Amino acid sequence: MARIRSVHPGFFTDEQLVSCSPMARLLVIGLWTEADDHGVFEWKPVSLKMRLFPVDAVDLAALLAELASQDVIRPFQADGGRPYGAIRNFRKYQRPKSPRVAYPLPTELHSYVGATPPMSELTDADGPLFPQNGERAVQMEGSEGGEDGKERGRALRLPPRSASPQDLLDAWNELTSEPIPRGSKLTPTRQKLASARLRELPLDTWRGIIARIESSAFCRGQSDRGWTATFDWLLQPDTATKVSEGKYDNPSGDRAARGGSPPRGPAVPDADRTADYIAAERARREAMTR
Repeated sequence: MARIRSVHPGFFTDEQLVSCSPMARLLVIGLWTEADDHGVFEWKPVSLKMRLFPVDAVDLAALLAELASQDVIRPFQADGGRPYGAIRNFRKYQRPKSPRVAYPLPTELHSYVGATPPMSELTDADGPLFPQNGERAVQMEGSEGGEDGKERGRALRLPPRSASPQDLLDAWNELTSEPIPRGSKLTPTRQKLASARLRELPLDTWRGIIARIESSAFCRGQSDRGWTATFDWLLQPDTATKVSEGKYDNPSGDRAARGGSPPRGPAVPDADRTADYIAAERARREAMTR
């Protein structure tokens, strides 16, 4: 669940950031909204691209690597090898009133994100990201004066809404196009299966899986079998695993032109091409309705 964050003025002139590309600097702000209140986010380039740069032809993995090379973010693994990223000095300049932690944070990274020592004890030695020229470092989120500030503070304390089966159906219809059929409605069976799948994986991960299906020639019926993916197929227990392992990724060379069976084994999805295709398809649909 994305969160509201504050942008410190020192962000725009920080020496570590000005040497980064414009898209990498924009990604930092996007990562703030995706991170939990300790400054930790899931290191998932495909999902992050679909959420932060859905129609831009950018290499999200390369941008993450660029920020890591400047020590703006730091990758790590936890929970049995799952990839995460920590944002440097996040807790130093983002001050939610009721912090919520969604991801693990190793003890050795507490000081990196600014979680320790206590906020009142942090000094410029823990920076430079971001204050300069004596500017005030932090502002409590939701602490603006007046009724607007009070209302925003109350909103930040509300628990995030859990994804529903309808959200998963909407994602399917949004990210797929013909010849892949749309899901028309949620039957009781679909409700039950979709709820089970959402307990296994978050909606953001499912969006990445659906985008990968959309970019698969095999899933779009371009094979000697002529089979096409459906929403009901998405809801089967083993679909996410097969898609994530690359079973339906496009083959290369002549085999792709012949529309042969998909290769087995892991493969890296072409996220940029997927986003471009989705954007073009949306534009085509809009033009047809005018």
